[in-house]
Amino acid sequence: MPMQQAALPTPAGSGQSPLEARMPPGDDVAAMRRQAAEIIEAILSGTDPRYARARDELRGHLAAHPRHPELALAEHLLRIRGLPPTGTGCP
Repeated sequence: MPMQQAALPTPAGSGQSPLEARMPPGDDVAAMRRQAAEIIEAILSGTDPRYARARDELRGHLAAHPRHPELALAEHLLRIRGLPPTGTGCP
């Protein structure tokens, strides 16, 4: 049974995205940003043509969140969850 994506509430008037509103405070954010940047770097260094679309989409998320790699990675993972790689014969 597929899991349903939970809606992330945004505090009214906060000006934050739902993902930003759920971020932990302080030093944990800096550590998370470093880890996310390392993961993103590893993904983008891949050369498998089946995952070119996913890498392009990740670059788009990075452009949307230039100083927040953790948000870019989270949005990317939510977006690609369940999508088959291209070139596998799946729609």
